[in-house]
Amino acid sequence: MARAPTVVAVILGAVGAWALVSFVGSDGAAEPEVHARIDGPVLVSDAHWEAGMAALIRGPVRLVGDCLFIGSAPVIWPTGTTWDDEADAVVLNDGTLVAVGATVSGGGGSLSAADVAGVFNEELADAVRACAPNGRSAASVFNPDQRLQVSNRKPTNGG
Repeated sequence: MARAPTVVAVILGAVGAWALVSFVGSDGAAEPEVHARIDGPVLVSDAHWEAGMAALIRGPVRLVGDCLFIGSAPVIWPTGTTWDDEADAVVLNDGTLVAVGATVSGGGGSLSAADVAGVFNEELADAVRACAPNGRSAASVFNPDQRLQVSNRKPTNGG
C-alpha cells in the first residue's frame, strides 16, 4: 500500500529543488540560466531537476484576471506548457488542451515568491506576487518534467 507524502517529504523536496538549482548556478559563471517564462496567464518552469517535490497538486483550473489558479494559489506549470489564445486553454507539452474548469493533478509542491525568485527568476516571482490574493505570495509548482493527469469534465453539483 502506497503511503501519502508527509509534510517533511514536501519540505525536503522543495529545499532539495532549490538547493539543486542554486548549486547548478553557483559555479561563478556569468549569469545563471533562466529557468522560467510567462506565456499569457501561464507561468512556466523551464528547469530540469533530477529530483522533485513530493506533494500532490490537484484541482480545477481557474482563470482569475490574468492569472491561472488551482485552489487558492497561482500555478507554475511544467516545462513546455503554453497558452492558446484562440482556445482560451493551457496546452501541455504533450499537446493536451486544459480548458478552464478542467481538473488537473500531478506532483509538485508550494513555493513562496522569494523561493520562486531563487529557483527560477525574479520575473516569475513578481508574477506570483501580482497574482497572489490578499498578499499571500506563494505558488503551486508542478515539477518541471511532470506529466499531468487532466479531466476536462467540469465539476457538477450533486453529482
